[in-house]
Amino acid sequence: MNFKTTLAVLVVLVVLGAAVYLYELRPGSPGASSVSTPSTSPAPLWTLDRNDIKSFQIQDSTISQTSAIERTDNNQWKIVKPFPLLEADQTRLEGIVIEVTSITPSRVITENVANPEDFGVAKPDFEFQMETKDGRQFSLHFSKQNPGGTGYYVQPGGSKAVYLVSLTTIDELRRLISEPPIQPTPTIEAVGTGTAITPTTGITGTVAPGGPSVPITSTVPVTPAH
Repeated sequence: MNFKTTLAVLVVLVVLGAAVYLYELRPGSPGASSVSTPSTSPAPLWTLDRNDIKSFQIQDSTISQTSAIERTDNNQWKIVKPFPLLEADQTRLEGIVIEVTSITPSRVITENVANPEDFGVAKPDFEFQMETKDGRQFSLHFSKQNPGGTGYYVQPGGSKAVYLVSLTTIDELRRLISEPPIQPTPTIEAVGTGTAITPTTGITGTVAPGGPSVPITSTVPVTPAH
């Protein structure tokens, strides 16, 4: 095959390739597929102003435990369950609120799930619920991690779609149950001694068998050494 013949064959192949693209593959062309493909860069499940969040809670049905948080009139977070008498960790809870007001999945698994039990959302172990000041409600259901262990299968309430959401985001929500958001016990120093003292009795309280335990703190007066 001489050079002119080779060149002619290449030109024909280029023309045929362009024709296939224009007719079959180009978006909007007559032969283009009508089946929608989930985006590789999903949009956030919702986008909310963190200052509009009134309350949120997570329920773990495997141990029948609930961690519930609400915003007070003076714009502070308060633990409603399981330890309503203990002070809430404002920094930790504010970080959670920032995260949940704009949850962006890493992947769309399906936009119309046929077998929700395959993803653990038919009867989920966990349900996260959030309410805004104007009464709007949002929820997430989840149980299982994906086989690669990079995220959880998540289904928003009222949706047929299933998404993959990062371990970091979901584990932080689950930690509201296993490690309630109680203000950490401060470490104080006895003046003039250089000795750090943590004012706690070391006693722990438990919500229920299998539930979380927390330190019961007490303040003990410290007399400086002379």
